[in-house]
Amino acid sequence: MKYGFIGLAAVSALVVAGSALAHHSNAHFDQAEHLQLQGTVVEYHLVNPHSYIYLDVTEVNGEISEWALETGGGVGRLIRSNWSADSMQPGDIITATVAPLRDGTPGGLLVDVTLPDGTVLGAGESRPV
Repeated sequence: MKYGFIGLAAVSALVVAGSALAHHSNAHFDQAEHLQLQGTVVEYHLVNPHSYIYLDVTEVNGEISEWALETGGGVGRLIRSNWSADSMQPGDIITATVAPLRDGTPGGLLVDVTLPDGTVLGAGESRPV
């Protein structure tokens, strides 16, 4: 009976671990390509499991697109890389390097961000596809 419970617990742990890895896949980002965007911060959320920056970018045709930029690391990793809740504010103009979404929608995996004062913040570890 005891070994049956241990076996069930082990199988359950493997199932949960597998779904957690699938959740954190970065396959929807084209990590072979990097774009550099300059824009105005609309929102900035330093939260787990992924932090986000929403950035208004003026496109070549003059239209403004809101880009959703996701970090590859959790809050702890970002804080160890000098990020803070006050790193940027709505209205700040920043430059972001991103691996764009494969489907062409305005969004991407953040590689790094250059703040208005010139400080460059890395976005945590990005996993290979």
